Amino acid sequence: QSSKGNLVGNMLLAAGAVAYVGPFPAKYRAGMMETWVKRSVELGIPVESTFTLPSLTEAFTIRTWGIKGLPMDNISIENGTICSRARRWALMVDPQGQANNW
Repeated sequence: QSSKGNLVGNMLLAAGAVAYVGPFPAKYRAGMMETWVKRSVELGIPVESTFTLPSLTEAFTIRTWGIKGLPMDNISIENGTICSRARRWALMVDPQGQANNW
């Protein structure tokens, strides 16, 4: 029930995350999301305080990505979520070749 009440704020955060956090490292991404959640609360926008980008993707899909070669660390799952939710092709800066293998 609470997730329905927070739907507007969660989708606002999700749209911002998919559009803007991709090129940043994990620590900076976490700081951005934390700031956005705090600011949403200040503005009276209902949002889950524990919102994370991977929460937009079903656990089954994340496991499937792991089977297909995506590393199971949080940043890789966030990147997979961004790639699967974005309307345009993502630019992959991938010196280790993990994204290309996935």
